[in-house]
Amino acid sequence: MKKSIPKNPIFCDNLSKTTPLLFLAQERIATMQNMKYGHSFSSSFWHQFFRYCLSGGIAAGIDTTLVVFLTEYFGVPYLLSTTIGFFAGLSTIYLLSMRWVFPATHKKSKKEHTFFFFGFGIIGIFGLLLSLLFMWIFYEKLSFSLLMAKLITTFLVLWWNFLARRTILS
Repeated sequence: MKKSIPKNPIFCDNLSKTTPLLFLAQERIATMQNMKYGHSFSSSFWHQFFRYCLSGGIAAGIDTTLVVFLTEYFGVPYLLSTTIGFFAGLSTIYLLSMRWVFPATHKKSKKEHTFFFFGFGIIGIFGLLLSLLFMWIFYEKLSFSLLMAKLITTFLVLWWNFLARRTILS
């Protein structure tokens, strides 16, 4: 018996599994259709990263304000104010991540939330250690201004935090 050829071979599942070029074409067309209807980032890496950056901007604003304010106006040692600011930022980014960046995690069970919070905390501890190390290097050793050291540190730790959290929460 003769097989019939589908009208649109690009979207034929059997062909896309056996022909890599057709599979790539199918993916490209789907991406173009998503862009046409305003869904170019839906649940993709860059969409999450964009949301994480916005959320992280809010958290970093809180973090940086506390570091500069506590150190410059109250004389709190910069490593202690960095720790205080970091935990304030960590709390902010956790709440925003659960609700907006990784929304699928919001609907998880209490046990899964405990796991996510624990994972967030562990990543946060490593992020704090990186923050303290970079602040020490940039502020103490390289004599950058406190604000410049904090901004550079925030940018560097951002990548660690996002990639580690995305791995756990997605």
